Amino acid sequence: MFFFFFFKQKTAYEIYQCDWSSDVCSSDLESRSLVDQNSMNLRRAPCPKIIKQNIPRIHFESFIILANQFAIQFQKITLYRKVREMSIMDSLTGIGTRRYFLERFSEEIHRSMRHKLNLSFLILDLDYFKQTNDRFGHLVGDVVLREVAVILKSNLREIDVIGRYGGEEFTIVLTGIDREGAFRVAGRIRENIEAAVFRAYDEVITTTVSIGISVFPEDGLDAETLIETADKALYKAKETGRNRVC
Repeated sequence: MFFFFFFKQKTAYEIYQCDWSSDVCSSDLESRSLVDQNSMNLRRAPCPKIIKQNIPRIHFESFIILANQFAIQFQKITLYRKVREMSIMDSLTGIGTRRYFLERFSEEIHRSMRHKLNLSFLILDLDYFKQTNDRFGHLVGDVVLREVAVILKSNLREIDVIGRYGGEEFTIVLTGIDREGAFRVAGRIRENIEAAVFRAYDEVITTTVSIGISVFPEDGLDAETLIETADKALYKAKETGRNRVC
C-alpha cells in the first residue's frame, strides 16, 4: 500500500546532491542510485536526497526503511543460494557431491520405475592415480581431476547425473539408457580420457580410466544394489588389465 501511495502522488521531484545532516542542498540533476550495487547498503552521506512537494517527510523516511529491508532480504536470498550451491557442488571439480548424487540417483530410480524406463549406472576410477599424486604432487592431481570432470560433462547429456563419489572415483546415471547404450557411452569416455594430455605446473600427464556398469532393472531395483553390482564390474576391469569397461 505504501508503494502505491508513494508513486501515485501527482507532484514533481528533483534530485539533489546533498548531505543528509543538512537541509541545504545544491542542485545536481544527475540520476544516482540510493542503493550501492556492490554492498546493497543504502548510502548515507553524501548521497542523493529527494526533495518532495506535498509529501510528508515521514513517508519518504518510511520508503528508505522499506528499501533497506528489501536489500537485507536480497542479501539473505543470495547467501542461501551460495550455501546451497556449496552443499551440492564439489568445490574442486564443479560437479555434484556424493550426497547430492545419491539423492538424485534415488529420484531417477523412482522415476524410471514409475515410467518403466531403463537406467544405467557407471562408476569410474582413474587408473594408478595414487602414483600420479605421489610422483607429481596433489596440486597436479587436482588439475587432472578437474580436467577429467570437464571431459565427463562434455560426453553426457544435460539430463544425465554426474557426481564425484570420492577421491578419484566418479559416478554417472544415464536416464533412459540400456546396457548397450551404456557401454557405448562408457567406451567413448574411456577413449577420450586415454587420448587427453593434461598439462599442470610444467608437467605433462596422461591417464586412463576403468569403468564398471550396472543397469536398472536387470541388475537391481535400488541404488545400493546397483552401486554394489557396478563396483564388482569395476573391480573386474581393474583385475583384467585396467583401462577398460566391464
